[in-house]
Amino acid sequence: MYLYFIRHAQPDYEHDSITEEGKLQAEKLAQWFSDIKIDELYHSSMGRACETASYIAKKLNLTPKSLDWAREVKW
Repeated sequence: MYLYFIRHAQPDYEHDSITEEGKLQAEKLAQWFSDIKIDELYHSSMGRACETASYIAKKLNLTPKSLDWAREVKW
């Protein structure tokens, strides 16, 4: 079993999403993962993580699962 931890694509923190450059990064990441068999896809509940994961999910025909505990922690 392999477990991949991927940081979100280039963020737009103000809008909790990803930038236009981030969208290109997410598309390239999805393409890279298309050559790897993935059974499950998880992401934090942050908008930028959801959006990044959506590109992989679409490319691999997966339903991503959101994990609230995976959010950033501010100490």
